Amino acid sequence: MSLSDYDYWKLSNGERAERNPPAPLVPKDFYRERSVILFVYGTLKGGFPLNWRLREPFDQNGANAKYIGPATTAPLYTLSCRDHRAFPFLRDGGASVVHGELWDVPEQGMEVLDYVEGVHQGAYRRGTVELADGQLVTGYLFCWPRTADEIDCGPTWLGSNQRGNFYR
Repeated sequence: MSLSDYDYWKLSNGERAERNPPAPLVPKDFYRERSVILFVYGTLKGGFPLNWRLREPFDQNGANAKYIGPATTAPLYTLSCRDHRAFPFLRDGGASVVHGELWDVPEQGMEVLDYVEGVHQGAYRRGTVELADGQLVTGYLFCWPRTADEIDCGPTWLGSNQRGNFYR
């Protein structure tokens, strides 16, 4: 659409052309906080020892994760733990469903959780987890090789500490 003589006249006199407003320089949601939908299945779940990492602010601005609700994976995974059951780990390539929770986590919070989960040590990696409804979300997948003392936890990790006492 081209400008009329009247529109040029208005622009030359410091007025805005009504029919052709300038395009915004920045998309409307550019400054909106970026976030990740995270599937948690172990110590980060509600009632377990590391859940405070999701509930407490990640920065001075008070950005924290928001609980979305319970979730179940598609039957594509294995939930395992070592014999002392100190913490669980999710592996690709199984045939089990895993029960957990979904959280909406600010991007800067994911950097904190990467450290908590040992991504820097190569223990876990952020990966895509498929839920039972087909939705794809982010989750922490275990990277280390299987060992002889690894056991299947079933669909839900009940949790225990190093002495074998259950958290719940």
